Amino acid sequence: MMKPPKNLIIEVAGRETGCPMKCKHCLHKSTIDAKYPPLSEQQIGDIIRQGREYNIKYLNLYPHNDEISFPPFYAHQFLKFGYEIGFKVKTVSNGANPDGIERMLPFLYRLAISVDSLDPGRYGEFREKERHQALCDTLNLLHKYHKTHAINLTALILVDQNTIDSLETTIREILNLNLFNKIRIQELLPLGNAENLSNQVLDARPFTEKLGQLTRMYTSVIDFGTPLWRINPQGRSCRLGFKDMVIGPAGQLAGCSLLFCINQLAGNIQEFGTLVQAWEVGFQVFRKKQNRPLPLICYDCEFYKQDLCWGGCLARALIFGYPTEIDRSCGIQNHDDSVKLYQQYLEHKIKGSNFYKP
Repeated sequence: MMKPPKNLIIEVAGRETGCPMKCKHCLHKSTIDAKYPPLSEQQIGDIIRQGREYNIKYLNLYPHNDEISFPPFYAHQFLKFGYEIGFKVKTVSNGANPDGIERMLPFLYRLAISVDSLDPGRYGEFREKERHQALCDTLNLLHKYHKTHAINLTALILVDQNTIDSLETTIREILNLNLFNKIRIQELLPLGNAENLSNQVLDARPFTEKLGQLTRMYTSVIDFGTPLWRINPQGRSCRLGFKDMVIGPAGQLAGCSLLFCINQLAGNIQEFGTLVQAWEVGFQVFRKKQNRPLPLICYDCEFYKQDLCWGGCLARALIFGYPTEIDRSCGIQNHDDSVKLYQQYLEHKIKGSNFYKP
């Protein structure tokens, strides 16, 4: 039996009419219809129970149609159940319904909130501006709750070409709240609702260099959502096939939520029968780096040879194409270049510090 995943991530279906937020950047419209019907409440409960019996530590419940933030709170029962059987439960919300968030707080180990900006105008770049006050009410609620309860809070910030110049200002605003443990920066991707915003995506190296500069300025506070090339002293930071088990609303299996949104799947849990069988057999498709359709420069790279990089983020490579993704996010030009950077990595490893160089 192999080591279980660190995170069991379930994209919970719900609201038949879809999420009422209609965020401009939502990825989920890209997800294909599965050949199986949506998982029943009993099936979801069984999967959660099997995950705990398999000694998975964290349960991430993602409301596929934002049922966490808006009534009738379909996913709430699964949050509570996961907590009761011993999971450390995580979820994400747009923060638009303080009442719904207050109801789920007692069961959460971590809550991620899509902040984007404390400025209503910049917030409205991606979401409905009229929801901004509800977000502020949620932040006030979290301040009060955090005074007497332990909870990890993450701020999610979406960035595109229009907002990247104001990103540092947004980061400072959020840090001044003295509320969030981590700020996670997510880039706009040309999928789902954002397909018509493809001219705003961060598709060139100057943009990722700016993000890299901010990451170095705010070390340990900022987490840029899976760039192509990021190494730390422990090795590959993207542990595709070894860390996360994503299960979609109809049982679709993927190695990360982004792969789920672009339909790069490892089958369906209903084909395998049990969660353990799905993880140990189905997810093998993600565990062989020779399965990656890499460009030649990767095979000649010292980081690939040392098993520290498998060509970076598979999802983004599939979205942008490997040549574009390598150029915008990696920066290694040839074998000699990779050898020099590998030596720098070894020096950082000896010092015990993070190594990040987009």
